[in-house]
Amino acid sequence: MRKNFLFCLFLGLYLCLDTFPSLAFTTQIISGYNINAALKSDGTVWAWTGPWGGACGANATNIAIQLKDNVGNPIKAIGFAPSGIAGLLLINANGTLSNSTTCGNNWVNVIDSSGKPITNVIQASGGIYTTAFVKSDGTVWNYGDNLYGELGTGSVGNAGVVNAVPVQVKINATQFLTGVKSVRTSGLYSVALKADGTIWAWGYTMAGATNFYATQLNDINGNQLPMWQILGQQVMVS
Repeated sequence: MRKNFLFCLFLGLYLCLDTFPSLAFTTQIISGYNINAALKSDGTVWAWTGPWGGACGANATNIAIQLKDNVGNPIKAIGFAPSGIAGLLLINANGTLSNSTTCGNNWVNVIDSSGKPITNVIQASGGIYTTAFVKSDGTVWNYGDNLYGELGTGSVGNAGVVNAVPVQVKINATQFLTGVKSVRTSGLYSVALKADGTIWAWGYTMAGATNFYATQLNDINGNQLPMWQILGQQVMVS
């Protein structure tokens, strides 16, 4: 194929676009374990893989391709996040959540306990083992592994058991975490920023590996943290 080379971007690797003039008007760029992607202002999503190979760009790590849905139509999204090894999580325009574990192929809707697609999602974050998302009502939900309390429900699961249905994160046995603006998920823990500026964490964190409910993070004097950096994950009040 003859390359239409008009734009190159250096982002941890050398990215050159093929058959597309540029990534101008990009509103978000993400880099996951083995996937990189860009969201444009028109809602289209473009992806390429990292140095370990994979499904994006016909195994050419430096070529971004436009992602399409299961019937071949261009994807339109309002947000996205990396998910798993080479996966991508999309927030669709209608507030539903779609997941692909193979770099934009074979999309599957994330469903609730009744089998219906999750709705009203405004922000999401995916790690290798778990995924978290925030709904428009300020609640935060997790699904995936729970060996170290990553789901924030107060309990732990068994090794190798994946919880495919999202569950709501709790702060104790009877109360849920609410008022959340955004959430970030790492390998074994998640961190949430609330609208009041407080920061909460659950899973295997420095806040205490034996507390599997969401716990507010404070400094050594018990004061609210304006910013918290933990294991390379940074959350800032904005």
